[in-house]
Amino acid sequence: MGLERFAVTGLSGGGKYASACAWGLPDRVNQVALVSSTCSPDLPGAKSTWNREDRLLYPLVAGVPWLARIVFAKVARDARRGAESLLSMLDKLGPTDREIHGRPEFRQALGRSVAEAFRQAGRGATHDYTLEARSWNVPLDQIQVPFQTWHGEDDRLVSPQASRILTEALPGTTTHFVPGAGHLMIAEHASDILQSVL
Repeated sequence: MGLERFAVTGLSGGGKYASACAWGLPDRVNQVALVSSTCSPDLPGAKSTWNREDRLLYPLVAGVPWLARIVFAKVARDARRGAESLLSMLDKLGPTDREIHGRPEFRQALGRSVAEAFRQAGRGATHDYTLEARSWNVPLDQIQVPFQTWHGEDDRLVSPQASRILTEALPGTTTHFVPGAGHLMIAEHASDILQSVL
């Protein structure tokens, strides 16, 4: 794209990629926003933030990847029938996330995203979850790029504690914990988040 300097945003499990960009490209990345981010599982207290599905899935992808590929192949088949089949996890959403999820434009965008994520069956999702279950292998304490951490206090998919743990590991982080906001907070706070890294 011809950009010499740019900001990076990592949403949910994208926190690991945004952090890796900040470490690997410190002369080009000028700011990072982490939104509803997970944290590296080797950080103190990280595994205590995992929900029930994480505690089942992460050991599976880390220890028995061939079985995880079978699981995600089924998920991919279900996704081709319709994104709604994958949204059972959203039953756990808080009231703000439920309201956002109920918006037709959000559901359409989510459907397109899910379809793209599983366009090549379940391989990509399996790989991403495998990386999520492992140490990020990024020396977080050595990153010099400024971070903005955003997390909703009512996030029921990724605990706000994950961002607190991550913030402890990252020097020079400004935190924004938003009362009442959930995992889908970027739908409501995108302008504030983007402004924070400009």
